[in-house]
Amino acid sequence: MTENEKNRRCRELPVLTACKTKWEGGESQLPCPIYDDKVKQWEMKLYSLELTDHNYRENYKSCKDKEVNELTRDEILTIMTHTIRTERFVTGTIAHALEDGTLGQMSVRLHELTAETDIA
Repeated sequence: MTENEKNRRCRELPVLTACKTKWEGGESQLPCPIYDDKVKQWEMKLYSLELTDHNYRENYKSCKDKEVNELTRDEILTIMTHTIRTERFVTGTIAHALEDGTLGQMSVRLHELTAETDIA
């Protein structure tokens, strides 16, 4: 995929806003996050646009401690991939990133970095 195509696809990814996540569970099971359709659609869009970082485990190490405003486009995609892939362990990584606004900030930053940056 060219850089222009990757930028265009990044702009198609919806901006997520901070929101509360509902947790369900009971005495017989651990609580797990229940996401609304907006979050589920965002996750599916990240996959369908082929923006996930296939080497996210290795790449995450170098960007995990950076402030959002210091992240590059590809570092944001790495952290987003890490966030959704670690969610499979029902740790609430997506929920925490939504509630503290990190996913929203990264979504906005991703759009800023890819806006009007097409290479001629």
